[in-house]
Amino acid sequence: MVLSTLGSDMIEEGKKRIFRTFLKNRTAVIGTVIALIVVLIAVLAPWISPYDPLKQNVYYRLTPPEGSHPLGTDLYGRDIFSRVIWGARVSLLVGISSVLLGMGLGTIMGMIAAYKGGKVESLIMRTVDMLMSFPDEVLGIMVMVVLGSGLLKLILA
Repeated sequence: MVLSTLGSDMIEEGKKRIFRTFLKNRTAVIGTVIALIVVLIAVLAPWISPYDPLKQNVYYRLTPPEGSHPLGTDLYGRDIFSRVIWGARVSLLVGISSVLLGMGLGTIMGMIAAYKGGKVESLIMRTVDMLMSFPDEVLGIMVMVVLGSGLLKLILA
């Protein structure tokens, strides 16, 4: 009983120390706040977007930033601020989906390699080594060329 209490006290003290160290790093705090704001804006896009990002209004085409259009409008009269907000939503979806897909596939392949061992492990290891030898952008472009365009293919790339 005493040991478990002592251990949990040490863990809590460690968490507090890590949090205090994090708060002392001003750059990390500012970066975290900015990232949280972007995520919050992306999640709340349907409610905070002032205009439909796809609706065209040629009467307002190429207007400069003003009160009703904070970032102005594009060639087709679409509000750029609304398009940026909705674009953040799509970017967040692609980023999170790609990470989760990679993490899931990597975990499964790692478990297979560990369980089977031998030639299977070597084959998986050499395949991963081969894929890592390509620059990420080149590999992504190659995957997009083979699979075609679309949101799902972008996540896979």
